[in-house]
Amino acid sequence: MKSMLWKNWSGSVKFKPNQVFYPSSIEEVVNLVKKANSENKKIRVVGSCHSFTPLISTNDYLLSLDNLNGVISINKEEQIAEVWAGTKLEQLGNELYESGFSQENLGDINVQSIAGAFLTGTHGTGIDHGILSTQIEEMTVVLPSGDLLD
Repeated sequence: MKSMLWKNWSGSVKFKPNQVFYPSSIEEVVNLVKKANSENKKIRVVGSCHSFTPLISTNDYLLSLDNLNGVISINKEEQIAEVWAGTKLEQLGNELYESGFSQENLGDINVQSIAGAFLTGTHGTGIDHGILSTQIEEMTVVLPSGDLLD
């Protein structure tokens, strides 16, 4: 996709990436990482642009996980849900609720992607509850080499 002006939710961070990508599979993410490596480009991953910091600002490639969203599966016995990284918290809450589940703790904003919420230290309240990332059982990561790591 061609470049356009991007900004965070408050407008305090503005930038224009070289290209923006919206993969719809892990294989497409892997291919993009390999493409960036071969072209000596850097990749920044964007969620909902909710951070105050310039974490996503880039002149190279911007990768949106918006097309990688939704609950993939729920193991009702173990009470574990497999979720795509681009799933917005509101969507996650609704999909979990439809199956009789919820997250144990949330912040007060539900427009963030689940990956963005984990990576920026989003938290709810309560001395017995950790930040959202403490709810992770396992994740699949695309390494800078393009390899997958579980």
